[in-house]
This record gives sequence, C-alpha cells and structure tokens, in this order.
Amino acid sequence: MIKQLVHPETGSRLSFGRNKPKARYPRLSLKAYLAKALPNPPPLWNWQRLAKNSLSQMYLNDSLGDCVIAATGHAEGVFTGNANNGNPIILTNDQIISLYSAIGGYDPSKTQPDGSNPTDNGCDIQTALSYWGTKGLISGQHEIQGYLAVNPSDMIELQLAIFLFENLIFGLELPDNWISPFPEFSGFVWDVAGSGDPNNGHCILGFGFNHLGINVSTWAMEGLMTYAAISKYCSDVNQGEVFTVISQDSINKAIARAPNGFNWNQLLRDFNSIQA
Repeated sequence: MIKQLVHPETGSRLSFGRNKPKARYPRLSLKAYLAKALPNPPPLWNWQRLAKNSLSQMYLNDSLGDCVIAATGHAEGVFTGNANNGNPIILTNDQIISLYSAIGGYDPSKTQPDGSNPTDNGCDIQTALSYWGTKGLISGQHEIQGYLAVNPSDMIELQLAIFLFENLIFGLELPDNWISPFPEFSGFVWDVAGSGDPNNGHCILGFGFNHLGINVSTWAMEGLMTYAAISKYCSDVNQGEVFTVISQDSINKAIARAPNGFNWNQLLRDFNSIQA
C-alpha cells in the first residue's frame, strides 16, 4: 500500500506513489545531444503563467498513489498551456484513473469500505513515460516523441532542459524533514535535509528555474527545490532520477531557441529506433 500523510489539525492529505527505477528501458541522455555552440540558458525562466490552471490540479494525489500520473498531467498542461495561449489541457479524474490503471495496475473496483485499495501501489516513471510515448495520455492522443535522462548534478543541463523542452520530471525519495510538517501552501523551499526515506517515493514536475534551484509543482502547490537537493536526492546512488520529456511542439519551439546547439536529427533518429 502507498504511504499517505494526514495533517493532524487540518485533515489535509498527501500521497506518494513513485516506485524505484527499473532498468529494462533504454535511457538516452540529454548531454549526448548538446553541442558546443549551444548558448547558456538565461538567468531565470518559468513556464508557469500560461499553465497555472493545470499546475493547480491535485489529480487525485491526495487519495491515490498516482504522483507519477499527476506529474505527466502537469507536464501536458505546461505543453498545451504555452502552446494554446493559456488554455492547458486539464485531465478529468476518470482520465487520471484510466492512466493509473493502465500504467500502474490500479483497479478502482477493489476499493474497500475504509477507502483502501490493494492495487493502489504506485508506478515507476519510465513505464509511464514509455506508455505516454506509444499510447498518448488521452484516447491515444497527445503522445510524446520520447524522453531524455538529465544529470541531476549539472545545473546548466537542468536549466537547459527546462529552457528548451519546458519540463523536468523528478523521481526521488523525499527526506522526512520535507514533509514533517508537510507543505500546505505554495512557496515552500526544499533544500538538503538529511537522508531520503524509501517510504517517501515521489514524482514531481519542474517548470522553471532561477539561481537558487528549480521551480516545481506537486500536490497542487508550487515550490522550489534547490540545486544541492536535486544533486543529492535525484542521484542514481540515492535511487533518484531526472528526465525531460520531449513533445513535437517543444522540439519545434526549441529549434527556434537553439537552432545550432542541439543535434536534432540524431535525437529523432534515436527516438525512432527505440520505438521501432
């Protein structure tokens, strides 16, 4: 069963649900496609304004261990909100449950009278991203071209992923100090705070950056995760992972921002070879 927290005074709930990485999927790395001609990212960037209606969605992560699914919904909102002048796609609860069932094996019919469900066991990020690339998020639509692993210890690489592709997907084990007490409002800051807890497996979306860290969205709130925290908790040795999701629209816009700094043709060839 997925760990769930209940605030003792307000009754607010938070659920986790990101499972440890699996090794069966090929992992292409962002660094392999970066050219020396690529300019440094700007000092700060943020895709939030046109996607705020999506980022404010809980996507059932207060009752289900579907944080991975919620992060994909938030990412799709960033893509579509910035492509459609502030009209992001908002997934329905039925669509979220359908995705969680297809990707994580969740069966809502097995919910018990007390609200527990033995099939609410979370899912891993790469399985979700691979599903997104082949089947789409909504009725076989809104597929992504693929995804790339990002070095959690390289600040410039993290910033470039957001500047070029509008997102970062973080998988990590949160330290207990981040959630005790847990954040109830936007504006929280997560910095290095002891060891990560394996019971706190979580997936969150990054959508902006500044000199301190990456702007993140989780549990219908927005906060900031420092670069030091990302380097520590998202490292392989600590069972962490960082990806950037590549949509066709983000490729088109990224080419305009960095036409000569990225090996676009090789990237698409590699994506096609993986999906073949």
